[in-house]
Amino acid sequence: MHSVVADRWATGGLGVYSGGDGLSGFGIYLGRIRRWNSWDVLVHPAGVSHDIGRIAAHPLANAGSMVFAALFATFLFLGI
Repeated sequence: MHSVVADRWATGGLGVYSGGDGLSGFGIYLGRIRRWNSWDVLVHPAGVSHDIGRIAAHPLANAGSMVFAALFATFLFLGI
């Protein structure tokens, strides 16, 4: 997968991997801390959207969530 991304983007896909790791870190936060499961996106889409929107609208008030997501994103990035 890395060679496919590196062939398409001149940066070697570093931004693609960083963005994916950031979203994965936030997904881990939603599952471990906020207790959302993957099927809740289909079963309770309004609740998941409201929770994500509230966190995104007030990132400084939810600094713990951003730190948790960044920490896991760093672990995922270093595990490449």
